[in-house]
Amino acid sequence: MKKIACLFFSLLLVFSLCIPVQAAGDGNMDGGGGGMGDGDGQSFWNPGDDGVRVSVIKVSDNKRYKAPVDFTNKSISQVVHFGKKSKIDYRGGTALSAQMGSTYVHKNPGEALPQIISSSGAANIEAIKSYFTDEQVLHSISQEVGMDYDTMIGGKYKLLIEPLAYFTYNGIKFAATAHEVALYDQITSGDLRAKLGNLSHKNLPLALFLEESDLGFPAWGGTTNGFVTNSDILSSLGLGIVRFEETPPEGPGGGIDLPDYEYHTDIDVITSFYLHGGEVSPDDGGRVRFTVNGVTQSQSYVIPPDESQLVWFEWRTPKEPQTLTIDVSVSGGGSAGKSSMTVKVVELVEHTPPDPQPRDKKPDSFSIKSPPARPDVKSLSWGVWSAYWQENWVWVSDSSFNEETGEWEDDGEWEDHGKWKYKWNSYNAKLSAQMEVQPDERVPTDYVGSWGKVYMGSGYGVNIDMSYTYTGSHGGSITGAQNAIAFFPEFGYKTYNRVLEQEGNHFHFKENLYSQVRHKVHYTPLWYPDDVYEVQAEAIDCWTPAGMLRVSQSYDNLNIDGTVYDDWRWVAH
Repeated sequence: MKKIACLFFSLLLVFSLCIPVQAAGDGNMDGGGGGMGDGDGQSFWNPGDDGVRVSVIKVSDNKRYKAPVDFTNKSISQVVHFGKKSKIDYRGGTALSAQMGSTYVHKNPGEALPQIISSSGAANIEAIKSYFTDEQVLHSISQEVGMDYDTMIGGKYKLLIEPLAYFTYNGIKFAATAHEVALYDQITSGDLRAKLGNLSHKNLPLALFLEESDLGFPAWGGTTNGFVTNSDILSSLGLGIVRFEETPPEGPGGGIDLPDYEYHTDIDVITSFYLHGGEVSPDDGGRVRFTVNGVTQSQSYVIPPDESQLVWFEWRTPKEPQTLTIDVSVSGGGSAGKSSMTVKVVELVEHTPPDPQPRDKKPDSFSIKSPPARPDVKSLSWGVWSAYWQENWVWVSDSSFNEETGEWEDDGEWEDHGKWKYKWNSYNAKLSAQMEVQPDERVPTDYVGSWGKVYMGSGYGVNIDMSYTYTGSHGGSITGAQNAIAFFPEFGYKTYNRVLEQEGNHFHFKENLYSQVRHKVHYTPLWYPDDVYEVQAEAIDCWTPAGMLRVSQSYDNLNIDGTVYDDWRWVAH
């Protein structure tokens, strides 16, 4: 394939006009669509109002490495968008968040994009593949995302390509990927699909999909010109991937990509990493060994051609903080070698609130605040490759002439000329939590008011009960939450906290250092105003092969009404 490159930089333009453009990378993508037939004066889409979102994904952990960049041939302004998030981000638990006042940043490429979204099903998928494997285009992408070109195409990264649509819904112009449209359609209870279904649930999601499973997303084997569901879009549609051949490794361990980790003391953890370096079939006897603290675990593995394999081990961290070296030995295929990773084991330190005193005054800077957003990771997904044998029986002839019978005889036999095939097995896990904060049992005058709200005087103690559950097709590769931390409104949900005590899947306060009766409570300050007393807690250290799940929760049903002194005066009378 030869093309004349129209480059992003005018200095290079003079030299590019007569130079054949080279191709780099392999495009894993296909497309379909077809049909308009919907929209009205307030909700519509015009052919050509499209673009792509390009994200650099690190192969070692299947996570986004650089901020995505939106490319379009159009000049876009005054548009509602959802920030620069990729399908990988949303799969990892990022929530949809509309940006209605911020500037929508996009790039107009020097070489115009081919048609991405077709209203007739006639978009040229080969032209799209050719465009995103064009060496000059890839050079420009690397500059826009702020990455060295040779590093980007060196085999440790892939490009995630998501089709973008610019459309008007209920009189408001939007910019969104297929994944974002599906999430937004759920918020509108299907109204978006009802008004823009041919775009939102046909042309946009079917503009790009995978021919082969990759990055934990499955290949699409469904309709290419019919309507699809939100779940189809979220799991499988609206994406293409550009893969690059890996630079041959130098020295032992070149096919092992080992990150460094930090864990808390005395918990169960799952340490994972990727193997790569060419096909490893069951015939190659691939095996990985993992040694930490004198204990060795091992497991077999396979790797399909041009893919990577996720492997992991579950182990328990020491009770004392320290730095550990984990040795990894791999045999079989191009991943063979030895390497190591560094693991820091640190203590989860509580910043214990001070002992509340009767003379404590409300800080001048204090005001009732809502709990801050914590870096929740409520869901994660991952996958592994397995191998199976696809039989192909062939008759192998062995003919000879029998002089006694005067006939040719075939003493051949059937031979299996099959080959190994590979299957992608996907897994996921979700973490959720529930929490209640109630007056301590020693509070004599707490009461339930209107709407079920609970009231008590300031200066008394409160109890907490935080429970968690995890769900999903995780295959048992999950530890459950093992630590939780509580934060308090009187400290602005920072500075001081309490590390909670675990009982099964529940967390409670530990014994309070300042309790004369050794009670498991947190004492509210005497100066706290008559208002909601909202405690926030975060459950952490729920480990999966894809990383740690964590979820925060707050409880706003407890209110302060008066003080502990009111009860003393009442008793005195």
